[in-house]
Amino acid sequence: VSLTHDIDIARRSVRGSVRLLFNRHVPGGFGGLLDSIGSRFFGADNPYFCVPKWTKLESKFGIKSTYFAFAGPRQHRDDPVYTPDMLSKFLENLKSNNCEIALHTGIGCYAGDKIAESKQALEQSSGIKLRGLRPHYLSARFPEYWKAASECKFSYSSALGFDDDIGFIEG
Repeated sequence: VSLTHDIDIARRSVRGSVRLLFNRHVPGGFGGLLDSIGSRFFGADNPYFCVPKWTKLESKFGIKSTYFAFAGPRQHRDDPVYTPDMLSKFLENLKSNNCEIALHTGIGCYAGDKIAESKQALEQSSGIKLRGLRPHYLSARFPEYWKAASECKFSYSSALGFDDDIGFIEG
């Protein structure tokens, strides 16, 4: 069993929550908008970024996870909007807790494009040699994605399934 987390949102903006509400695609619905308002204007916890809570809980139980962090370039409107530098404090904490940090590629990397650039950005920011990667929303074209990952010297890709169905690609 492998416990993993995708870091998709460092902070959801009020504007972003309103946009998602109008598109009827808000995780958490109207409550998601209220969470964003509370976080932005009243100092409430940001419910969309739980890395500190997860690491504390995992440490309590002696669990080590893999955290997939995005490192651009942002090529699709649904790609994460943070940079690795915005996560530097949290990446340092993950390293000090011996958690694995891996690359979370953007949607625009689905055919393997820009994987090398994304890897270099996260390695430079975090000071770690990355071993693994996973595409955002598991959006990848195979075998092109795996070929590009191999050429970039990744040891593994956790892109084996679908974001909306149970099972493996091609059965």
